[in-house]
Amino acid sequence: MPSKKKGLRSIFATAIVAAIAGSLQAQILEYRFNTSGSTQASVGSSSQSITTKDGANVNTDYISASTTGVSGLAGDSALDFSSATWQTASPAGQGAALSDLNGLSSFTIAGWAKDADISTNGIGRIFYDSSSGAGIDLFYTTTGSQKQLSLSVNGVAGVASTTTQYSGFASSNWTFFAVTYDGSSGAVQFYSGATTGNLTLSTATFGTNPGNVGTIASSFYVGNVNAGNRPFDGWLDNFRIYGSTSGTAGILSSTELLDIRNYDFATVPEPGILACLVLGAGVFILRRKWSSKAAAPAAIQ
Repeated sequence: MPSKKKGLRSIFATAIVAAIAGSLQAQILEYRFNTSGSTQASVGSSSQSITTKDGANVNTDYISASTTGVSGLAGDSALDFSSATWQTASPAGQGAALSDLNGLSSFTIAGWAKDADISTNGIGRIFYDSSSGAGIDLFYTTTGSQKQLSLSVNGVAGVASTTTQYSGFASSNWTFFAVTYDGSSGAVQFYSGATTGNLTLSTATFGTNPGNVGTIASSFYVGNVNAGNRPFDGWLDNFRIYGSTSGTAGILSSTELLDIRNYDFATVPEPGILACLVLGAGVFILRRKWSSKAAAPAAIQ
């Protein structure tokens, strides 16, 4: 018989899923890194898998042990690229060319990171889908005490968060991160937070608006670039991309991001459970109940 604790956790998880149901309709990719092996399938609207490879381009399992993922629950693992080295072919999660990422007018990239050490080269890619002046490039940079995320779109020079916003990436504790982009204005929002509490927000705007994401014919990468020499030397977990080719529907609000952050501690779901629950009419009823009963998150710091 399931324990009372597990039952309450399941109810809590269902409520959170209901609360973010609308956002999930814009979800494109989601990698939870809970399956051992070199192939990690997405449970977003795109099922495109990524293959983790070592420096010799050999398929290699970089999934950590159970309970080492962000929730600490049994069955929760993470992507461990902490063995990465700079300027050599290093670990990378490689996917194929994905048309779902082309033409996005707005998007959100979210996930978790910890134990990042990129002091040798001062830069590590979290997500790279860029070629011939088109695409998305999200990277972590360090210079002295500065610890920040930068975003480039369509080859336009990156805009960055505040200089110390992501100092938590270097610690052994998980840090939540999210970056939103509005192609109509070139506005970018950088969110960060711990496992509890408020999210910290900083904003930036491209001097030259890159507009909608261009068409990319090459493969995308998680945790590196195509040359393999800009690895994210650390751990990543629950990596997600949301996007829309029309308007700002791909931009998640701070409330939705908090719901997603909290969901990651409620349960370790079966693959695709989020998408399956969204399809049920009951989810939308629960979402209305949740919205009316849940207390509003504290103001973003």
